[in-house]
Amino acid sequence: MKTLMCILGFAGILFIVGCGTSSAPQTTGTPKTEPPKTEEPITVKPEPPKLEEIIETGMEKLLQMGEVMIYEENYQKALAVYQKIITLENIPKEALGSAHYNSACMYSLLKDKENSLKSLELAIKYGFDNQEFIDADKDLEFVRGSEEYKNVLKLIPPIAEVAPTPQDEKDQAEAIELIEKVRGLKLKEPVKHKILTSDQFARVYGQQADSIQGFYRWSDKTLYIRKELDPVKFKATRIHETFHGLQDQLFDIAALNKKVTSTEVRYIRDALIEGDASLTFIECMPESKAKMMLEMPPPWKSAKNESDFGPKMVQSVLSLYNYSIGAKFIKAIKESEGWEGVNKLYENFPKSTEQILHPEKYLKGVDLPVAVNMPDLAEGLGENWKQSPPDTQGEFVMLLQFLSNPKTGFAAERYSIGWGGDTYIQVFNTKEKTGFTAWSTVWDTEKDAQEFAEGMSLHIESSLEKEIAPAIADNARRYDDGKISSAVYQKGKTAIVLQEVPNELFDGIMKKLRQ
Repeated sequence: MKTLMCILGFAGILFIVGCGTSSAPQTTGTPKTEPPKTEEPITVKPEPPKLEEIIETGMEKLLQMGEVMIYEENYQKALAVYQKIITLENIPKEALGSAHYNSACMYSLLKDKENSLKSLELAIKYGFDNQEFIDADKDLEFVRGSEEYKNVLKLIPPIAEVAPTPQDEKDQAEAIELIEKVRGLKLKEPVKHKILTSDQFARVYGQQADSIQGFYRWSDKTLYIRKELDPVKFKATRIHETFHGLQDQLFDIAALNKKVTSTEVRYIRDALIEGDASLTFIECMPESKAKMMLEMPPPWKSAKNESDFGPKMVQSVLSLYNYSIGAKFIKAIKESEGWEGVNKLYENFPKSTEQILHPEKYLKGVDLPVAVNMPDLAEGLGENWKQSPPDTQGEFVMLLQFLSNPKTGFAAERYSIGWGGDTYIQVFNTKEKTGFTAWSTVWDTEKDAQEFAEGMSLHIESSLEKEIAPAIADNARRYDDGKISSAVYQKGKTAIVLQEVPNELFDGIMKKLRQ
């Protein structure tokens, strides 16, 4: 499934996350659902999408609606959303290709082979032609393997590579020599590398690639570099991405990816993989200005006004997380334990983003995360209520949460430091298309819990459509608009955040969480 942006939803806001990272293992923010399996493939035409039911006309909101529909496994409604996007005027070619591709996925999940293949053909026509991505997408399993599917994929034009020159081969050999000298490690075999023009590079990357200089694709173990780079950037990109090949060969990245069971662990993995590659290429190229990433303060330290905080601040922090914050973490480990200590990170995996943000906690092995159990909040609410798998957000996502809001930006560190553990879930009604979120957290001290509760109260207050005076009772601040309530509860080292809970369910849900 392809979306135009990767979205991490939390507490009523949207974080645009790094789906354009140059070399991290590719993941998707869209919940995947495998199509039902049958003994014999059959074609069952669904009812045509009811476009008149989709009154929204903004592409971004339509994309968000499509995400929700897929999460709820309402593929018919999701299909109508993507078909609506296709009817919009002045839609960019890339967006049109994605909308047709998403439609192909929905038709496949609805077991409509004919329309799925027609939509896939249109997606390819409008530039969605990353064959590796298409072949790996589970949403297309119903149509994959048929002769018609194979014929559609033949419409994808071949990737035109730039013929390597003797100098290219020499430069690649020198990059490997530098890496092996700095790290004291040896590649098992040469890393495959391909140089592409910008248009071909974008096709291989498979999404918006204007700011991407190169990437290592883990699936085919190949380094791809954009041809139109100045010599310094070309060398830096070659070293950085070739090092990913070394990581792949020596540190079992596939096994590392299996550890990614939550939002928190995904950020830990990315900081390790990208931070290590960044510090390695900086030490291989002391002449590079990239070493400034190791000294520069985080973006929120430079803020002067409340207006400096918001989505742009979040994007800035996310763009630097792997390459600055991650590299600083690796540098701290290297200075304390040498490169051998860095190598051991791949086995002695950091336990939290708290350790990434505060390397001394990793080195001392202190302040380890606490497991936070969450009861089944959907139990007893009726058959239409479902609960998402539990997720851990971690200190870094909490920091982003507060940086995203002008009212909490300046105190974002204070509100998030002292994290001890958390569990976050969504509870939704598949029939009524409503839902709420619950976030249970524990903190190192009662003061830390109080500060987090203070920050979340400000965040909720500033996100309300109208001003609501909180009802304060039983260690909770409740914001009731007459139909739904949001609340922050804090007692001792525990803090709980509820958002948009139907009032008739609120007391029962809060009682469960307090137990």
